Amino acid sequence: GPPRSRRDLVARARTHHPHSRWLPWPPPRRPQPASSL
Repeated sequence: GPPRSRRDLVARARTHHPHSRWLPWPPPRRPQPASSL
């Protein structure tokens, strides 16, 4: 299909992740404990 614009990707991501509304884009990476892996 046609290449999606960055804005479309961001809109899709924000729609898929409602919590990203108030977060900066891209969302900051939070350090995860090794135990979670």
